[in-house]
Amino acid sequence: MANTLLFYDDFNIDSARKFNTELFQLDRTADLTVRINTPGGDVETGGEAMISGLSEVTGKKTAIVDGFAASMGAMMLLYFDEVILNDAGIPTIMFHKAPFPSWDKPRKDQEEPLSRLNDNFEKRI
Repeated sequence: MANTLLFYDDFNIDSARKFNTELFQLDRTADLTVRINTPGGDVETGGEAMISGLSEVTGKKTAIVDGFAASMGAMMLLYFDEVILNDAGIPTIMFHKAPFPSWDKPRKDQEEPLSRLNDNFEKRI
């Protein structure tokens, strides 16, 4: 039987900590199902940590989108073996390039990591 986790939150350091704490209590050799409903959030402190945790699961990874998988939520779907859109509602997936905050202009040292992040995600698509 597959382990099941819920991720009904935005991506941030606290939600990543909670998700990975729950994940690491499970048998990571077993199949995993993650039910997702998220508006997205912070790639660096939330998304990358959760993807890192998922990478340690050796069983089949299935995502079920129960509502919204936007932004970082859509990117995370790329790291599952199977994605199911729950037809009980109107599931929505929204991709976009990782932006720098609109209220700030990236410095030269910030442009390269942002470009690398977008390149890595584009390779998964």
